[in-house]
Amino acid sequence: MSKFNINSIGSDLGQKEVLQGKVDMAMISSEIPKGIDTLLQIVPVARLGVVPIISSKNPYLKEILHKGMTRDELVSLFTNENPKTWGDLYGKPQKDPVKIYIRADSSGATKVLVKYLWVEVNEIKGTGIEGEIKLVEAIKTDPLALGYCNFIYALDPVTKQFSKDIQILPIDFNQNGMIDGKRRSLIMLLNFNVPCGLGNSLALLSATYTWLQKANLIHGKLLSFCIG
Repeated sequence: MSKFNINSIGSDLGQKEVLQGKVDMAMISSEIPKGIDTLLQIVPVARLGVVPIISSKNPYLKEILHKGMTRDELVSLFTNENPKTWGDLYGKPQKDPVKIYIRADSSGATKVLVKYLWVEVNEIKGTGIEGEIKLVEAIKTDPLALGYCNFIYALDPVTKQFSKDIQILPIDFNQNGMIDGKRRSLIMLLNFNVPCGLGNSLALLSATYTWLQKANLIHGKLLSFCIG
């Protein structure tokens, strides 16, 4: 029986280790640089959504789910330029800081987020954590946290429902100060694990999930395993 040793090391490092022959294959969500695509066997597998997440214990949760957050507010928080407190954002007198968590490793999720925010990777600031699972776990335990993850990591791997300790932060795409019925329904659709095809706005927060290996290697069984 074949055995797979699976490690979560981020898209860029995974791609690098395939090219160096350190691993047989990788699944990545970042774009493949021009010039090396001829060195790889590449198979697009799925579209992968990236979502901002907060702790379910956030004391402003009711207001957050009603109002959401605009792209400009996310930019301010993730770049630490004129950041507001949770109280500032949702009209409360409390001055609880928004604690930003980001990936410390080079990840496709980070690149999708900064592309939506119109900033560079080196412009986002926060507590850096290696690996997506550890990042999500840190946000679960910090009521004032704000971070992001690939959509699948916001789900319980057993029940396939949202993790009880995590909430997806709704984005106010049309900046009308509320999450209206249409966008609320999109969030409900996410609960059925269909983050694709939800309109141009959400498409900005998605990337192609790609399987790859070196072009000169023949791993037919691996390919069959990945694409069914």
